[in-house]
Amino acid sequence: MLEASRLARNWPDLEDSLMSKTKPVVIALPCSASSGSQWRSLEVALNGHCTVFAPDLMTHAVAVAAAGKRNFTLIDEAAPFLRTIDGVAYPIHLVGHSYGGAVALRAALERPQQISSITLFEPTSFHLLDQACPQDRAALGEIQEISRAVSRAIASGRPEEAARTFVDYWSGGSVWTKLRSESKDAIIRYIPKATLEFSALLNETMLLQDYAKLDIPLFIMEGEFGPAPSRRIARRLAGTLPRAFHVVIPRVGHMAPVTNAELIATEIAKNILQTSDCEAGNASSSRVAA
Repeated sequence: MLEASRLARNWPDLEDSLMSKTKPVVIALPCSASSGSQWRSLEVALNGHCTVFAPDLMTHAVAVAAAGKRNFTLIDEAAPFLRTIDGVAYPIHLVGHSYGGAVALRAALERPQQISSITLFEPTSFHLLDQACPQDRAALGEIQEISRAVSRAIASGRPEEAARTFVDYWSGGSVWTKLRSESKDAIIRYIPKATLEFSALLNETMLLQDYAKLDIPLFIMEGEFGPAPSRRIARRLAGTLPRAFHVVIPRVGHMAPVTNAELIATEIAKNILQTSDCEAGNASSSRVAA
Protein backbone atom coordinates (compact mmCIF):
# COMPACT_ATOMS: atom_id res chain seq x y z
CA MET A 1 0.00 0.00 0.00
CA LEU A 2 2.87 2.34 0.81
CA GLU A 3 6.39 2.43 -0.54
CA ALA A 4 9.14 0.82 1.54
CA SER A 5 10.39 2.96 4.41
CA ARG A 6 13.73 4.73 4.25
CA LEU A 7 14.91 3.03 7.41
CA ALA A 8 13.89 -0.42 6.23
CA ARG A 9 15.70 0.02 2.93
CA ASN A 10 19.00 1.01 4.51
CA TRP A 11 19.56 -1.94 6.83
CA PRO A 12 23.37 -1.56 7.26
CA ASP A 13 22.96 2.11 8.18
CA LEU A 14 20.16 1.14 10.54
CA GLU A 15 22.28 -1.49 12.24
CA ASP A 16 25.06 1.04 12.80
CA SER A 17 22.55 3.50 14.22
CA LEU A 18 21.02 0.96 16.57
CA MET A 19 24.38 -0.25 17.81
CA SER A 20 25.53 3.28 18.63
CA LYS A 21 23.25 3.12 21.71
CA THR A 22 23.11 6.89 22.07
CA LYS A 23 19.32 7.15 22.03
CA PRO A 24 16.30 5.08 22.97
CA VAL A 25 15.21 2.83 20.10
CA VAL A 26 11.66 2.69 18.74
CA ILE A 27 10.67 -0.41 16.77
CA ALA A 28 7.44 0.44 14.92
CA LEU A 29 5.54 -2.28 13.08
CA PRO A 30 2.91 -1.48 10.42
CA CYS A 31 -0.46 -3.00 9.68
CA SER A 32 -0.99 -5.69 7.05
CA ALA A 33 -0.47 -4.62 3.43
CA SER A 34 1.26 -1.44 4.56
CA SER A 35 4.97 -0.82 5.10
CA GLY A 36 7.32 0.79 7.54
CA SER A 37 6.86 4.11 5.78
CA GLN A 38 3.50 4.52 7.51
CA TRP A 39 5.53 5.63 10.56
CA ARG A 40 7.27 8.61 8.92
CA SER A 41 5.10 11.00 10.92
CA LEU A 42 6.22 9.24 14.11
CA GLU A 43 9.85 9.82 13.22
CA VAL A 44 9.04 13.51 12.72
CA ALA A 45 7.06 13.72 15.98
CA LEU A 46 9.93 12.19 17.97
CA ASN A 47 12.15 14.97 16.60
CA GLY A 48 15.46 13.13 16.88
CA HIS A 49 14.99 12.01 20.48
CA CYS A 50 14.85 8.35 19.47
CA THR A 51 16.25 6.11 16.75
CA VAL A 52 13.24 4.83 14.79
CA PHE A 53 13.38 1.38 13.20
CA ALA A 54 10.32 1.00 10.95
CA PRO A 55 10.70 -2.31 9.10
CA ASP A 56 8.35 -3.91 6.60
CA LEU A 57 6.50 -7.11 7.46
CA MET A 58 7.41 -10.41 5.81
CA THR A 59 6.20 -11.10 2.29
CA HIS A 60 4.16 -14.20 1.61
CA ALA A 61 7.14 -16.09 0.19
CA VAL A 62 9.37 -15.26 3.16
CA ALA A 63 6.62 -16.19 5.62
CA VAL A 64 6.05 -19.58 3.93
CA ALA A 65 9.79 -20.26 4.06
CA ALA A 66 9.96 -19.23 7.73
CA ALA A 67 7.17 -21.60 8.70
CA GLY A 68 8.34 -24.56 6.64
CA LYS A 69 5.92 -27.48 6.96
CA ARG A 70 4.08 -26.14 10.02
CA ASN A 71 1.61 -23.28 10.42
CA PHE A 72 2.94 -19.73 10.33
CA THR A 73 2.98 -18.05 13.78
CA LEU A 74 3.34 -14.61 15.34
CA ILE A 75 6.78 -15.66 16.58
CA ASP A 76 7.82 -16.37 12.99
CA GLU A 77 6.89 -12.79 12.09
CA ALA A 78 8.55 -11.44 15.23
CA ALA A 79 11.83 -13.36 14.82
CA PRO A 80 13.75 -10.63 12.90
CA PHE A 81 12.66 -7.98 15.40
CA LEU A 82 13.67 -10.18 18.33
CA ARG A 83 17.15 -10.40 16.84
CA THR A 84 17.24 -6.62 16.66
CA ILE A 85 16.10 -6.35 20.29
CA ASP A 86 18.85 -8.74 21.34
CA GLY A 87 21.45 -6.53 19.68
CA VAL A 88 20.44 -3.30 21.38
CA ALA A 89 21.36 -2.43 24.96
CA TYR A 90 19.56 0.92 25.05
CA PRO A 91 15.86 1.19 26.06
CA ILE A 92 13.49 -0.16 23.41
CA HIS A 93 9.97 1.08 22.82
CA LEU A 94 7.65 -1.14 20.78
CA VAL A 95 4.95 0.40 18.59
CA GLY A 96 2.44 -1.50 16.47
CA HIS A 97 -0.73 -1.03 14.47
CA SER A 98 -3.29 -3.79 13.85
CA TYR A 99 -1.40 -6.99 12.90
CA GLY A 100 1.86 -5.18 13.65
CA GLY A 101 0.50 -4.46 17.12
CA ALA A 102 -0.25 -8.14 17.72
CA VAL A 103 3.29 -9.03 16.62
CA ALA A 104 4.82 -6.34 18.85
CA LEU A 105 2.81 -7.55 21.83
CA ARG A 106 3.83 -11.16 21.25
CA ALA A 107 7.47 -10.10 20.90
CA ALA A 108 7.27 -8.30 24.25
CA LEU A 109 6.40 -11.60 25.93
CA GLU A 110 9.68 -13.02 24.67
CA ARG A 111 11.86 -10.11 25.84
CA PRO A 112 10.01 -8.34 28.69
CA GLN A 113 13.17 -7.18 30.44
CA GLN A 114 14.37 -5.33 27.34
CA ILE A 115 11.20 -3.39 26.59
CA SER A 116 10.59 0.04 28.14
CA SER A 117 7.10 0.64 26.78
CA ILE A 118 4.53 -0.73 24.34
CA THR A 119 2.24 1.52 22.30
CA LEU A 120 -0.48 -0.13 20.24
CA PHE A 121 -3.30 0.98 18.00
CA GLU A 122 -6.05 -1.66 17.89
CA PRO A 123 -3.86 -4.78 17.92
CA THR A 124 -5.60 -7.67 16.17
CA SER A 125 -4.77 -10.38 18.71
CA PHE A 126 -7.94 -12.33 17.91
CA HIS A 127 -6.92 -15.23 20.12
CA LEU A 128 -7.66 -13.00 23.12
CA LEU A 129 -11.39 -12.73 22.40
CA ASP A 130 -13.15 -14.62 25.20
CA GLN A 131 -15.61 -17.12 23.75
CA ALA A 132 -17.46 -17.18 27.07
CA CYS A 133 -18.41 -13.53 26.58
CA PRO A 134 -21.30 -13.00 24.11
CA GLN A 135 -19.90 -9.71 22.75
CA ASP A 136 -16.44 -11.22 22.27
CA ARG A 137 -17.94 -14.33 20.70
CA ALA A 138 -19.86 -12.20 18.21
CA ALA A 139 -16.74 -10.18 17.40
CA LEU A 140 -14.74 -13.37 16.91
CA GLY A 141 -17.37 -14.75 14.57
CA GLU A 142 -17.27 -11.50 12.60
CA ILE A 143 -13.52 -11.66 11.99
CA GLN A 144 -13.59 -15.40 11.32
CA GLU A 145 -16.08 -14.76 8.51
CA ILE A 146 -13.80 -12.07 7.01
CA SER A 147 -10.88 -14.50 7.23
CA ARG A 148 -12.91 -17.21 5.48
CA ALA A 149 -14.10 -14.79 2.78
CA VAL A 150 -10.53 -13.70 2.02
CA SER A 151 -9.30 -17.32 1.94
CA ARG A 152 -12.17 -18.48 -0.30
CA ALA A 153 -11.55 -15.68 -2.80
CA ILE A 154 -7.82 -16.45 -2.98
CA ALA A 155 -8.41 -20.20 -3.30
CA SER A 156 -10.87 -19.53 -6.14
CA GLY A 157 -8.37 -17.38 -8.04
CA ARG A 158 -10.05 -14.06 -7.20
CA PRO A 159 -7.28 -12.10 -5.43
CA GLU A 160 -8.82 -8.72 -6.22
CA GLU A 161 -12.05 -9.74 -4.49
CA ALA A 162 -9.99 -10.91 -1.49
CA ALA A 163 -8.12 -7.62 -1.38
CA ARG A 164 -11.31 -5.58 -1.69
CA THR A 165 -12.98 -7.52 1.14
CA PHE A 166 -9.91 -7.04 3.34
CA VAL A 167 -9.47 -3.31 2.65
CA ASP A 168 -13.13 -2.36 2.93
CA TYR A 169 -13.55 -4.23 6.21
CA TRP A 170 -10.61 -2.56 7.95
CA SER A 171 -11.33 0.83 6.41
CA GLY A 172 -14.95 0.77 7.48
CA GLY A 173 -16.44 1.53 4.09
CA SER A 174 -16.14 1.25 0.32
CA VAL A 175 -12.55 2.44 0.13
CA TRP A 176 -11.25 -0.05 -2.45
CA THR A 177 -12.79 1.76 -5.40
CA LYS A 178 -11.08 5.01 -4.36
CA LEU A 179 -7.54 3.61 -4.25
CA ARG A 180 -5.00 4.33 -6.96
CA SER A 181 -4.28 1.43 -9.31
CA GLU A 182 -0.71 1.04 -8.04
CA SER A 183 -1.99 0.77 -4.46
CA LYS A 184 -4.52 -1.86 -5.52
CA ASP A 185 -1.83 -3.83 -7.33
CA ALA A 186 0.43 -3.78 -4.25
CA ILE A 187 -2.36 -5.02 -1.98
CA ILE A 188 -3.35 -7.76 -4.43
CA ARG A 189 0.26 -8.97 -4.43
CA TYR A 190 0.29 -8.90 -0.62
CA ILE A 191 -3.11 -10.47 0.06
CA PRO A 192 -2.03 -14.17 0.12
CA LYS A 193 0.10 -13.28 3.15
CA ALA A 194 -3.04 -12.07 4.93
CA THR A 195 -4.33 -15.65 5.09
CA LEU A 196 -1.19 -16.66 7.00
CA GLU A 197 -1.63 -13.68 9.31
CA PHE A 198 -5.25 -14.55 10.07
CA SER A 199 -4.18 -18.09 10.92
CA ALA A 200 -1.39 -16.88 13.20
CA LEU A 201 -3.68 -14.42 14.98
CA LEU A 202 -6.55 -16.86 15.48
CA ASN A 203 -4.41 -19.84 16.52
CA GLU A 204 -1.87 -18.19 18.82
CA THR A 205 -1.70 -20.17 22.07
CA MET A 206 -0.91 -17.34 24.49
CA LEU A 207 -3.76 -16.42 26.80
CA LEU A 208 -4.81 -13.10 28.28
CA GLN A 209 -3.29 -14.10 31.62
CA ASP A 210 0.06 -14.62 29.86
CA TYR A 211 0.03 -11.02 28.67
CA ALA A 212 -1.03 -9.90 32.15
CA LYS A 213 2.48 -10.80 33.32
CA LEU A 214 3.92 -7.91 31.28
CA ASP A 215 4.82 -5.33 33.90
CA ILE A 216 5.56 -2.75 31.19
CA PRO A 217 3.83 0.58 30.48
CA LEU A 218 1.21 -0.10 27.80
CA PHE A 219 -0.44 2.77 25.93
CA ILE A 220 -3.29 1.32 23.91
CA MET A 221 -5.50 3.26 21.52
CA GLU A 222 -8.68 2.47 19.66
CA GLY A 223 -10.54 4.49 17.09
CA GLU A 224 -14.08 5.59 17.80
CA PHE A 225 -15.22 3.92 14.56
CA GLY A 226 -12.96 0.85 14.60
CA PRO A 227 -14.46 -2.64 14.04
CA ALA A 228 -15.70 -4.61 17.03
CA PRO A 229 -12.96 -7.28 17.14
CA SER A 230 -9.98 -4.93 17.42
CA ARG A 231 -11.78 -2.53 19.76
CA ARG A 232 -12.77 -5.33 22.13
CA ILE A 233 -9.18 -6.65 22.12
CA ALA A 234 -7.90 -3.19 23.03
CA ARG A 235 -10.25 -3.05 25.99
CA ARG A 236 -9.44 -6.59 27.12
CA LEU A 237 -5.73 -5.78 27.18
CA ALA A 238 -6.31 -2.42 28.89
CA GLY A 239 -8.36 -4.11 31.58
CA THR A 240 -5.81 -6.85 32.20
CA LEU A 241 -2.25 -5.53 31.94
CA PRO A 242 -1.16 -3.94 35.22
CA ARG A 243 0.33 -0.74 33.74
CA ALA A 244 -2.06 -0.08 30.88
CA PHE A 245 -3.44 3.29 29.81
CA HIS A 246 -6.32 3.16 27.34
CA VAL A 247 -7.72 5.95 25.17
CA VAL A 248 -10.38 6.18 22.47
CA ILE A 249 -9.40 8.54 19.64
CA PRO A 250 -12.58 10.34 18.49
CA ARG A 251 -13.75 10.53 14.87
CA VAL A 252 -11.24 8.00 13.50
CA GLY A 253 -11.33 4.35 12.49
CA HIS A 254 -9.00 1.38 12.54
CA MET A 255 -6.76 2.84 9.84
CA ALA A 256 -6.09 6.09 11.72
CA PRO A 257 -2.30 5.56 11.92
CA VAL A 258 -2.38 5.81 8.10
CA THR A 259 -5.30 8.16 7.43
CA ASN A 260 -4.63 10.44 10.42
CA ALA A 261 -0.91 9.82 10.68
CA GLU A 262 0.16 13.09 12.30
CA LEU A 263 -2.54 12.92 14.98
CA ILE A 264 -1.69 9.35 16.00
CA ALA A 265 2.06 9.94 15.74
CA THR A 266 1.79 12.89 18.12
CA GLU A 267 -0.03 10.75 20.70
CA ILE A 268 2.50 7.92 20.38
CA ALA A 269 5.51 10.25 20.58
CA LYS A 270 4.08 11.92 23.68
CA ASN A 271 3.79 8.55 25.40
CA ILE A 272 7.27 7.37 24.41
CA LEU A 273 8.98 10.62 25.42
CA GLN A 274 7.14 10.69 28.74
CA THR A 275 8.28 7.14 29.47
CA SER A 276 11.84 8.00 28.45
CA ASP A 277 11.83 11.07 30.70
CA CYS A 278 10.65 8.95 33.63
CA GLU A 279 13.40 6.41 32.97
CA ALA A 280 16.02 9.15 32.79
CA GLY A 281 14.75 10.65 36.03
CA ASN A 282 14.82 7.29 37.80
CA ALA A 283 18.33 6.61 36.53
CA SER A 284 19.46 10.03 37.70
CA SER A 285 17.90 9.48 41.13
CA SER A 286 19.57 6.10 41.40
CA ARG A 287 22.96 7.61 40.62
CA VAL A 288 22.49 10.34 43.22
CA ALA A 289 21.35 7.85 45.82
CA ALA A 290 24.38 5.68 45.10
